Amino acid sequence: MIGLSEIHYRISAIESGLMITVAVIYDLIQIALTWLLGWIGIGFIGSWLMTIWATMTFGLWFTLKGASIINGKRAATMGLGTLIEAIPLINSLPGWTVSTIISLSVTRAEDVLAGSALPLAPLAKKLSSIKK
Repeated sequence: MIGLSEIHYRISAIESGLMITVAVIYDLIQIALTWLLGWIGIGFIGSWLMTIWATMTFGLWFTLKGASIINGKRAATMGLGTLIEAIPLINSLPGWTVSTIISLSVTRAEDVLAGSALPLAPLAKKLSSIKK
């Protein structure tokens, strides 16, 4: 049986921490744009631009690591995060942080299933190789 230390993770623990840190920073910027500058209208426009930037950032980042956000599980998670962050006043919720943590958890679980000797490993490998 393969141990967890022998599994090749697409996104390392250090890079996961960096992704979560960037997501927290994006959430804090959106809170500042919404609550500090929202009353003059600039905050809402800046918040939408920030949403577009964050979507492109995480989309590219996950895709470069071999975990495309076009995948059903990650698409739903990142799509919900984008939706939360695009709606004024609701974008004060930590949508990027939560969706990044969930997407990283899904990616990590897929890596564990695909690289382990569990009975589900052959099924996980077959499912990941099927083109949609």
